[in-house]
Amino acid sequence: MSNRVRPGRRKKELIHDGGPVTAFALALRQLREQAGDPTYRQMAQKSHVAPNLLSQADSGHRLPTEAALTAYVTACGGNVEEWKERLRKARAAQAALQHDSTGPAKDNGVDHTPAQARSTNETKSDQPHTATRTRPEDATTAMGTPSAPPIPRRSRWRPKLAVLSLATVVAVVTSVFFIVTGTTGGGSSEPQASADAGRPESTLDAQCRSSWEKIRRASIYVIPCIEVQADELLISVQVRPANDSGIVDATVWVWPMHLDAQLLERKQYDLVREPSTLRSCRLTFTHDEVQTCGPFAVTPTTGPGFYNAATSADIHEAQYPPGWNSSLFAGTQSPKVDFRAPEQGASRD
Repeated sequence: MSNRVRPGRRKKELIHDGGPVTAFALALRQLREQAGDPTYRQMAQKSHVAPNLLSQADSGHRLPTEAALTAYVTACGGNVEEWKERLRKARAAQAALQHDSTGPAKDNGVDHTPAQARSTNETKSDQPHTATRTRPEDATTAMGTPSAPPIPRRSRWRPKLAVLSLATVVAVVTSVFFIVTGTTGGGSSEPQASADAGRPESTLDAQCRSSWEKIRRASIYVIPCIEVQADELLISVQVRPANDSGIVDATVWVWPMHLDAQLLERKQYDLVREPSTLRSCRLTFTHDEVQTCGPFAVTPTTGPGFYNAATSADIHEAQYPPGWNSSLFAGTQSPKVDFRAPEQGASRD
């Protein structure tokens, strides 16, 4: 058998926009090509991290964390210390770029006010201020044109009623969608606020939630993922803090759910999960970064069928997540996969 590394599948082409984030991602991709273009799964086996974390490192969406960079460079046989220094320089360049784009209108004591306006302001500032009263006819003459008639006031309740009606329609459609597909966090005690920024790229075989889902009581965002591998299911959760100030500690749970149509219709979610397949992680965040809980290999005892990964989190450590014993608790869920018996093979939906 040949020991040649099988080249990984090409990612979406990344165009250099002149920024430090894109430049750093392109440099990492070049390092990966020089190492024989291994797949992210092969790199993960060498560095002992999740493939998703490695895939995100060279995605070009943001600069990688130091832990992700270390794993990536180690898997490709690069100089870790040299790449850490490059990362520090890229972060400094990115910070300077953001400061320039949002800096004040004045810098180094130079006044950017137009000369004509500055002259007018200086002339006005030298004159004593006196309060004067202006008659309506004087105001018309000074402006050169008659003043516009007042705009009639609109009812302040009409826009609010329209927003409430739209929110009601969205809530009804969301509930129906969960019952039909079983791919959202319906029936969960978790909040449903989403944030799409910074979503990590998943592996080619994994099925992951399409956007970040916020769990308010743990102050984190999550993206659950599930994958079929031989006669097992691989479940994991991508996690990042909801804010970048202070230290965030959170316990994250993940488990597979057997999507039995009859049980889902009756909202008996406690009967589609098994305590024996529940897994958890205790994560600590010191800044805005993405960490992975898992992946965990689990074997469902309920046999073949459709499954998804569900997750929940809390700031406290416990064996089970809050609401675990409730029949209405479903957690935040990933898309579904088709899990079949080993002799029939396995494929994803």
